[in-house]
Formats: sequence, C-alpha cells, structure tokens
Amino acid sequence: MKIIFLDIDGVFHCFEDHMKIIFLDIDGVLNCKATCAQSSKNYKFDADKVVFLNDIIHQTQANIVVSSSWRCGMTIKNLQDMFGKNGVNGIVIGSTPSSTHGRGDEIQQWIKNHYGVESFIIIDDDDFDMGDLLNRVVLTDMETGLQAKHVEQAITLFGMGK
Repeated sequence: MKIIFLDIDGVFHCFEDHMKIIFLDIDGVLNCKATCAQSSKNYKFDADKVVFLNDIIHQTQANIVVSSSWRCGMTIKNLQDMFGKNGVNGIVIGSTPSSTHGRGDEIQQWIKNHYGVESFIIIDDDDFDMGDLLNRVVLTDMETGLQAKHVEQAITLFGMGK
C-alpha cells in the first residue's frame, strides 16, 4: 500500500503571498433597496454594481472573501458559481466565519487564519460592527449600492490611488 500525505493549504488552497482581499457584503453593495428583496431570492446582483466591482478587481487584482450573510450554507464553489453567473470577474477564495461578535470580528478571524494578506478593504453598507477596521471600510448605501465614487475610494485604500 502506498500512502500520500498532502499539506492541503499548499496544494488545494493556493493562496499567494501579498494577496489583496476584498471582504464583500452583497445586500446594499451589489444590489440596493429597490432590488434587494428580489435579488436575494434569485441570487442576482445588479449589473451596474457588478461593473463597478469588476473595475476594482481589474485595477487591484484583489480576490474576494464573502462576508455577506449570503455565504451561510454555501460552499466556496457555490459562491464562485453565483458570482460568475452574475458577471463578476474576480475569484472567490473564501468566506468569513460566523461570529456573534459582529462582522469586524469575523473579518479579523479570517485574516488571522490565512497567511499572505498584504492589504484588504471591506465593502459594506453597514459599519457599526467593524471595530478597529473602520479605516478599511468602503461604506456604501442601501439605497444606491456600489457606485463609481466607491471605486476610487477602494483603489486608494489599497494604496494604488492617485
């Protein structure tokens, strides 16, 4: 009998050093108040919001970690498929763990458990539970979702702005 022992973090989870991460909410970011109820039932994103997200991804080469409640009950493959079907050009590499201490704590736990994070931003329509991470938040609005002004803010937070 021959046995192979694999270190799955280096084989199956090909995280790179110096990763840029977008911790991404969905409701209030990739959809807005007018489309939110319908979107969550069909797992649809607003096309105009996807264009803005793709612009951020293109300019920064950042990967996505889903911090939205939409992550619950979904595998990374399910999330990547959903993002792909909605036209998102980025790669979903993970989702934050669930915590009773808020989204900021979930994000800090994810960062602590994954090596190679060079920089990150958080795109969310709420910042009340971000704690020490407030300076990394691109704050959207539930009424309008992700907009062009947020693209510039995200790029600047990654240290790539003008």
